Amino acid sequence: LKSLDQYICNLMYVSWRTTLTESLHSAYFQGRVYYILNVLREDIDNPDQRISQDVERLCKQMSTMASRLIVSPFTISYYTYQCFQSTGWIGPVSIFGYFVVGTIANKILMGPIVSTLFEQEKLEGDFRFKHMQIRVNAESVAFYRAGKVEHMRTDRRLQALLQTQKSLINKELWLYIGVNTFDYLGGFLSYIIIAIPIFTGIYDGVSPGELSALISKVGLFFLTAHGDLFLIS
Repeated sequence: LKSLDQYICNLMYVSWRTTLTESLHSAYFQGRVYYILNVLREDIDNPDQRISQDVERLCKQMSTMASRLIVSPFTISYYTYQCFQSTGWIGPVSIFGYFVVGTIANKILMGPIVSTLFEQEKLEGDFRFKHMQIRVNAESVAFYRAGKVEHMRTDRRLQALLQTQKSLINKELWLYIGVNTFDYLGGFLSYIIIAIPIFTGIYDGVSPGELSALISKVGLFFLTAHGDLFLIS
């Protein structure tokens, strides 16, 4: 079943990429749009990269998420109900409240990264285009003995790209801290949830062995529902 799921996701990836790329090609080659974008419009960077690489990444990411997104609502509903049966209303409320807080915090931390990531992709395209330009015009560059000039220009593109990548890495650090903090705190929260009904006397008649099994079961319920919620986020 897992292999079949992976096979279907790969078929979805190919189908989505075909549809999206052909649609972009229809718009790109209509009239002289390709000329306008590549020569006259400076505000649109690297159309070739957007059509070839960005579409591929988008469709690949969507295909890997598709099966989990379809299954997750059922998983979340089932484990939320099981958690409610074991801990009462405080369990599901804690799970969804924790999810909302974590999502908002991570969304705030993610904000500055988006523009920097876009700038990095733009500079990646510029750097690749520069090397393609040298490859296509290698004979002319050699004829004019312009190797040193092209070397300097290519290094300048590289330095701009690397500076943006360093800036992105620095911003991503805070996002990683936020994501990992909420992941690890989720494990502690499951024990806090089950501790409340235990200390309020709901499980006073339960034997130590049964209580230990209940704690493990609630921990599983919480972590599964919590993990699927953050996946959807």
